[in-house]
Formats: sequence, structure tokens, C-alpha cells
Amino acid sequence: MTALSPDPTFYPTPAEAMRAPPEKVAYVAALHVGTGIDKPDFIAVVDFDPRSDDYGRIIHRVELDETGDELHHFGWNACSSMLCPYGDPTVERRYLIVPGLRSSNVYVLDTKPDPRRPRIGRRSRALRSPGSQDIRGCTQFTAVRMRSTSAPSADKETRVLEGCSSSTTEPSSP
Repeated sequence: MTALSPDPTFYPTPAEAMRAPPEKVAYVAALHVGTGIDKPDFIAVVDFDPRSDDYGRIIHRVELDETGDELHHFGWNACSSMLCPYGDPTVERRYLIVPGLRSSNVYVLDTKPDPRRPRIGRRSRALRSPGSQDIRGCTQFTAVRMRSTSAPSADKETRVLEGCSSSTTEPSSP
């Protein structure tokens, strides 16, 4: 039987994380909102390996689907808290969860098998309010936990927002 071990990027203490090898790539939100450029935002993959000829350069772009998302505060699907007593140390740090602030779309970028060339694994479109063209300005929504035992499929969409109407910022009753 194969022994299970935690993701090697999880560390039990901040001190151990600081001693860990540095990241080789960085993921950066690149926005077109407010620039007058009518194109979707993208995630830039930047080479952060000082020994690389491409150090500091964008080496890949993950082009998103919709204009006006305004990417905001994205992060990993898992972190070192998976090592705590109630965590799941078998989860791997694999997916970047990337929300659109203005659109409420959520993209899940799969960084495996190649962290230098992530791809959109799943896209969750915001539900549009009845009688409304979009939900921009809606500040309250109900999110669902997106957990899968298999890799997300690029051809599937999940709708994750409920209870938002264009006339109120309070969520409706379930």
C-alpha cells in the first residue's frame, strides 16, 4: 500500500515555509478594465527563477472568456492549513481560484501538469438576475464549495451565484 503524504508545498510552521525553496513562477492578474481596451482580463505567468533566461518575463497568458471581469484577490484551493487537525493533508495545491469582481464569474485554473502553462479547468458563470442584464453592483451572493474528486472538465460550467437581485443587495431566502 502506498503511504499518503502531504503536498510538498505545505509547511507546518511559517519558519519552515520561509526556509523553503522560492517559487519558480508567479501568477499575476492583468486587467483591461478602465484602460479603454475592450478585451478580457488574463492571468500572466511570470518566470521567477533568477537562473532562467526568461527571468522577470511573462512566459504564458491564460486568456479569460469575458470582457469586464476585473479579476480580484485570487488564491490557491488549498494551503498549509490542510495540515491542521481538521484539514485534509491529501489535498494538493493545484487550482487557482480566480474571481471576477465586476462580473462575479469564477475561474478555476489548473496548474497541473505544467505550472508554467495553466489552463482554465472550470468556469462558473454568475447567474443573471431575473429582468436584469447582469449582476454588476450586487454585493451579496451565495457561494458553493467547489470540490471534485477528479480534475475539473473544461467543457463543464457550474452556476454558483444565487439570491441576488438588481433591486437589493440582500440575499433572498433559500
